[in-house]
Amino acid sequence: MIYIKHLIRWFKKLFRYPFQFLNLLLKDLKKDHFPDQNKENNFIFVIGMPKSGSTLIEEIISELGYVDLTNSFLRIYDDSNLAHPHQISNQMFSRVPKNKNTFLKTHTHYDHNALEVIKKYKPKIILSVRNIKDMLISRYSHLLNDKKADINYSHFREIIKLDTIEGFKKFITYKDKNNLRLIDYYNDWAPKWIKVIDKNNIKCLILNYEDYVNDNNEYIAKILDYLNIDSSQNSVITKKINDNFEKMKKYNLKENLNRNIKPKTYNKDSKKIRDLLNTPEFNKYFKNLLLNND
Repeated sequence: MIYIKHLIRWFKKLFRYPFQFLNLLLKDLKKDHFPDQNKENNFIFVIGMPKSGSTLIEEIISELGYVDLTNSFLRIYDDSNLAHPHQISNQMFSRVPKNKNTFLKTHTHYDHNALEVIKKYKPKIILSVRNIKDMLISRYSHLLNDKKADINYSHFREIIKLDTIEGFKKFITYKDKNNLRLIDYYNDWAPKWIKVIDKNNIKCLILNYEDYVNDNNEYIAKILDYLNIDSSQNSVITKKINDNFEKMKKYNLKENLNRNIKPKTYNKDSKKIRDLLNTPEFNKYFKNLLLNND
């Protein structure tokens, strides 16, 4: 059944994005059969909060010759029988080719099952983190501009009626079915992973998105060093990533979501909202929210 689902999924993409599909297929074939160099680490698992820079890491790893498990006709991505779309499973990881360079990026929050899967398959782990306020602003901006947001986030129907500041306040203080505020859920997300990774002596590279903003060469150098890849590729990859970033800036979020087989989520409106919320009054309010997490 999973093979039938895989074929249907990709035939739909072929019909919608014929040129992008063929281009992606050729690139993945080249990565699998004509690698630029032998990699010591065949499987990389990238974990990150939404809007934490995890897509950036995806692009860097892809440029290094790894194939995206979720976005390749040559890979089976088994996300069936998951209770939550960001979970991982034994079935999912068991489909990863043993001797082909592959990566998987998810927004998986910590739970015991996820840890057991990681311990069993032993992928190379990269954890993406970001300043919690900037991450939430980017997430908020994305949802404001994503027409599908009110389907998965019903409370957004009320939020979009408010001005930016009040809407953002309502967004980050919204409580889920477990009575947990969004700000607290994401503020605990990375520390929980870091704690369990350290406790279980799991090798992991922790990357902070702010470090990329400050020095993208050094950020990429950390990835190359962690994966034992020749650092001479650094400047070439940095240029490619910066060029791709500039191309994304030319389009709004809706266009970036719709013009690619795998959605590109850059949203220029995030900066406008960030500037609006960068006041002493709001920063004090935000800090108090983090302190008062009951």
